[in-house]
Parts: sequence; C-alpha cells; structure tokens
Amino acid sequence: MFFKLIYVRIRGGINVIRYNWNIKPYSVIGYCILAPLIFYGISHAFLRQFGMFGNSPDALHESIFQVFFLLMVLLFASAVPFVGGTLLQAGDFNLLCATPIRSSNIVAAKLLDATVTNSLQFSVLGIPAVAAIGIALHVPVLGWPLLLVLTIMLTLLPALVTALLLLIALSIIGMNRVRSAMTVVNLIMGGIVCMTFVLQAGNLPFHLGSSGQIIAKTASKSVLAHISPSVLIADSIIRFASGNVVGSFQSLGWILLINIVIFGLCLMFGSRLLTAAAVSEETGERLAVRNGDNRGKFSTALEMFFTLPIIGFMIKDFKYICRDSILLSQMVMPVILYFVPFVIVLQPDMRRMVNSSELYMISLGMLGMIVFMQTSVISLTCIGLEGRGF
Repeated sequence: MFFKLIYVRIRGGINVIRYNWNIKPYSVIGYCILAPLIFYGISHAFLRQFGMFGNSPDALHESIFQVFFLLMVLLFASAVPFVGGTLLQAGDFNLLCATPIRSSNIVAAKLLDATVTNSLQFSVLGIPAVAAIGIALHVPVLGWPLLLVLTIMLTLLPALVTALLLLIALSIIGMNRVRSAMTVVNLIMGGIVCMTFVLQAGNLPFHLGSSGQIIAKTASKSVLAHISPSVLIADSIIRFASGNVVGSFQSLGWILLINIVIFGLCLMFGSRLLTAAAVSEETGERLAVRNGDNRGKFSTALEMFFTLPIIGFMIKDFKYICRDSILLSQMVMPVILYFVPFVIVLQPDMRRMVNSSELYMISLGMLGMIVFMQTSVISLTCIGLEGRGF
C-alpha cells in the first residue's frame, strides 16, 4: 500500500505537467529552455571556483566539504514551512485516515513527499553544484550513480530531522497546537542556521581582490563542515574519485544508517500522533475573521496608484499573512539571516577573521537567500495553498 501511495503521487505530478501543457504550452516550452541555461550558469560558476584549486587537491577537497555542508544548511533553513505544510497540514489526511491503509504507511509516504517538496528549492542550486563537484573530481562513469544516491541522502536528512523535531514539539506542546509547534521549531532552526553562517564566515575559500575579481585563498579547515553528517557524503564521493571504493561505501553506509534510524523514529512518533494532527487545523488554533467593510484609510490611499481589484488582492494577501501564524513563523528565518553580517561585525574575533571584501560577499549571499526564500514561501502559501486564504 505504501508503494501505491507513491504511485498516486507520481501520477499526480504527471497530470500536472499534462494540464499545464494543455493550457500554457508556450510557458512550458520557455521553462524547458530556461532550465538548462540556469543549470549551465550555476554549474559553471561552481566549476570556476573549484578550478581555482587545481594545483591543490587538499584545498579542493576542503572546498567540496564546505559546499556540501552549506547545501545541507540551506535545506535545513527552508525545511520547516515545507515539511510542516506537507506532513502536518495536508488536506488529504482525513481521507487517508478513513481508508484501511496503515498509519505507518501514510506517515512514510508523507515523509517522502515532504522530502521532495523541501528539495524543490534545493534543486535550483544544489543539482548544478553536485554536478560541478562530480566534474571537478573527475568522477568515473560508475561514480555518478553513487553521486545520485548521495544527493538523495543529502536531501532526505534535513527533511527527516525537521519532521522528527516537529513531531517531538507536537508531543510536548499538544496535538491541537500545530501552529505553535511549527513556530517554536522554526525559531530554534533559525537561530541555529544564523549561528552556523556566522561561524562559517571565516572559512571562505576565496575573497575579492582589489580590482573586484575573485581570488582563491588557502581553504582553512571548517570544524562544522567536518562534524556534520554532510562530511560522510563529501567523504564518500572524494574517496570513490580517489580509487578507495571500500572507504567510499563505508561512508555511504553510515549516512544511510543515520537516515534509516531517523526515518524509523519519525514513523514511531508519527504513527501515534498524525491521526490527530490531521484535524488540528480545524479543531485547534482557529483565527477569528470579522465581516464588514474592509476599506479604510490604507485602501483609500492605494486607490491613487492601483485599481480596486488589485487593491483587494493586496489587502487580502496582507491580512492573510497577518492572520496566519504559520506564515509569520516561516518569514522569521529570512529575517534572522538578515542580521548575519551585523552579528559578524559586532564580534571582535570575527572581525579579525573576515575582511571587508569577504563581508561584502557574505552580505550579498544573505540578501540573495532572503529574496529566494521569501518569494518561495509567500508563493507557496498565498498561491499554492490559496484555499486557506478564505
């Protein structure tokens, strides 16, 4: 029955593609042309960075360790809204729980679904980066399936850890407090991600030269990149590219074991909790919506610049965000990331480790992440889940 649920999800994705092709064929063709161009641009940028360490294999390997680590951090940074929305607020939970399907099968299918949902953001940046790593290491043909498996492990781990934290929070806070549980986990995750970026700032393997060009420097060893689970993923592909197949599969076995253990814990908690969580959106933290005239001074001022239908759409989205505590908690992460450069500057030890050019690159990177995360989160909630706006 578990595989039947996965098959239904795959068929749903195929139907979405067919539907969009029938109503918007030119848009689909445009996306098919744009996607390879984006892939080439991002992978080429990573290849240029890795090419700076062509004469220093140790520096190249350290850079790969850090890239895998930062990709995992990015997955953790976006995991709570996507995993929580898929695992705890799916509209089909009531239907699935009414069928003779075992609760463990439902939870297992939802965990994989949450992994795919969370990895959609990752795919834009992560897949070209992983491909560039394989090219830079000159991975043989037989190593590319291994790299694919390692990429799956990389995307699976943050989703499973986040799901486990959400389930633990639900068991502590209460089954009818899904919003509060997601907010608490998001705040904790935001603080951890913020401090991770601050501590990682002094380990950049490159800096800006006086004329603005990117110059490689001796990659200092990042302690965080070598104690996180991502070290097993990077170590596995580096060992395989170096000819150490046994050591490569040992690292693969460890990361696989970690994912299996966390997956089992999620099934153990989820099988008992998620039946009640399916109806918590309706029975738990309800939000009062007042009827009446919604026009005020704010909408009157907007009439000077926009038409009434556009004003109505803007006010609806604004009130929707203010009423939805989950969406507000989702926006906490980008706000926390905004303060990363300021935290670095305010710490004397970090000021000695990070010069102005590196801080400039860190600030640009943080702003890019904020824009990327905000647009994806808002589009997911206000457009992808439009029915909740009412």
